[in-house]
Amino acid sequence: ASVAHGGSQTFTLVPDFCQELTALTVNGEDYMANTTAVPANVTEVFTEDFSGVTDASTNQQCDASTTAFNAARFNAQLPGWSGTNVYGANGKVKLSSGSAAGTLTRTFDLSANGGHYTIEFDAKAWARNGESTTMEVVVGSETHQVTGLSTATGCELSHFVVEGDGGTASTQVTFRGIGANSRFFLDNITISVGLPASN
Repeated sequence: ASVAHGGSQTFTLVPDFCQELTALTVNGEDYMANTTAVPANVTEVFTEDFSGVTDASTNQQCDASTTAFNAARFNAQLPGWSGTNVYGANGKVKLSSGSAAGTLTRTFDLSANGGHYTIEFDAKAWARNGESTTMEVVVGSETHQVTGLSTATGCELSHFVVEGDGGTASTQVTFRGIGANSRFFLDNITISVGLPASN
């Protein structure tokens, strides 16, 4: 959309449908030419590909182990993490069981760059009719509900992103199921703080 205005009064653009503003001319001066791009201000805080997780079983979906992690397994395969009802799955993890929700928790410094955080990860639900296709990511006091996890057979995980504000120097991040039959697989976590570039 292109807008020209010959006076010096304040005005508001209220289009009846959304369009990208490509030109803004006031008294013959191109104000779009005077806009300043905002550079990216993003810092990657953490990545986790669960490559250290070796527990597995050939009798379960996606190689999920039948033995939940205890303190020794966390220390050996997932140092820095804690949780309940977490199972190794040969380079990824499975959270929850058929009877109880699982949690996976770690604390991060998300205070840089204004505390705006982005958390990316891959996930899929347990392949079973009636299994929950929803999980949650809790960041500090904010809960992000993630929907649409696939219950298809096979081990192809989908990519999800959650964003928010208010990151602190000691922000607890928890991935969790919601009640019984909320089993899901989790892999490839990336956490960053800051905002991407804008024009």
